[in-house]
Amino acid sequence: MDKSTSFLSEKEALAIPPPSTKTHVEHWHQIDSFFGIRVMRPKAKTGKVTRSWLVGWYEGAHHRRKVLGRVDSTSWHAARRRAFEHIDKVRSNQIVGATPTFGQAYELYVARKSHKWAPDTLLNYNKSVAYLLPLWESKRADTITEQDCAQTYAAIKNLVTRNSAGKALQRDGTATATSAMRLAKAVFADLVRRRKISGNPCLALNEDGVFDRSESKARMIPAEQLPTFWRWIHTHPLPAVRDYILMGLLMALRQSVLGSLRWSNLVQADGVFHYVLRPDQRGNKRRAEIPMPIPTYLVDTVIKPRLSSPTKHPVWIIESPKHRDQPLRSVRGTYETLSAQTGIKISDHDMRRTIATLTTMLCGEILAKRILTHSVQATAERHATTSGYVITGKDDLLDGMNKVVGYILNVVEKSTQEVGDSRKHDLETRPMA
Repeated sequence: MDKSTSFLSEKEALAIPPPSTKTHVEHWHQIDSFFGIRVMRPKAKTGKVTRSWLVGWYEGAHHRRKVLGRVDSTSWHAARRRAFEHIDKVRSNQIVGATPTFGQAYELYVARKSHKWAPDTLLNYNKSVAYLLPLWESKRADTITEQDCAQTYAAIKNLVTRNSAGKALQRDGTATATSAMRLAKAVFADLVRRRKISGNPCLALNEDGVFDRSESKARMIPAEQLPTFWRWIHTHPLPAVRDYILMGLLMALRQSVLGSLRWSNLVQADGVFHYVLRPDQRGNKRRAEIPMPIPTYLVDTVIKPRLSSPTKHPVWIIESPKHRDQPLRSVRGTYETLSAQTGIKISDHDMRRTIATLTTMLCGEILAKRILTHSVQATAERHATTSGYVITGKDDLLDGMNKVVGYILNVVEKSTQEVGDSRKHDLETRPMA
């Protein structure tokens, strides 16, 4: 299996060049290695290149392949769904009559479910299962006991607490261990549904409160703290950090989107800038193409200055000040400094909550859902789904976002004026020495 030109997205797969001498080449997905594409040599007369989606699997030492459809007649999503369905049948047939190991059970679970997941979900599951496989990979699922689950939970907590990253961040390992065991519980539940095992050994952890949801922090920046927050981010952080925070606050972008802002996703129509979330992009849980209008304030203070900058990076809108040719992915340290100096505790997700609250207050709940790129389920509200909008300069979503920005600027300006008036009053009433 050739992995020299693997791919992650439809765009990358379709960019694979055709061979000049071989009849065809085959390349495979970086994560789902059973899903691939075959690219034929250009036809001699017409130069036409035929591309087909593939599913591949091993039978012993033999690598089998099946064509799922040509690219021009079978969509990326349809081909991936067929690939997952086929590989699920193949793997199920390979262990018919036997109880799978935990490693096999996890592979089957991913094959059956992952076509519905966002890329980030699969990435996080693979991180969690990495703590489980060293202990359970070759162990038959029906031999894993409640005691094994309890001991594994404790072992993962201990491992995270002792490693260097855990010590530096003062983590007790609870979140990591809980995520791993919650995944294990889902895998065992899938085996129970398919009658491979009789019971779920992880259910005993429910009694210990392992799977109890922690109380939501539900933080946001209250109106009275907005002026302090606004002045601080414009006077203390580096320009890249300031722009990262402004994009996160005023566009309510998820951290995984903020940490990979690309110029190629920036489009302009009728004088309005949009940042387009692609279906296969990290952080796009809707898995649909979503054009997000950029508020005028951000266009004037972030986008246009960076477009015209002589140091503009060819790929990333906000390049990391520390890591050359990499995007700025996190500003956690800045948030910690902000908290220490002003008492304002905030995170990227808290800024989404802030802008959603202000949008609901000023423009209504439907517009807030559109800004957060949440699905709007009710029939009467379906017209509000962002992905259904054509990119134009006349978009009520942009009007709403500009209204929220205007509200923030007014709050800041009013506070600044009140501070100035207060200082003037102090000077006028101060007794002479």
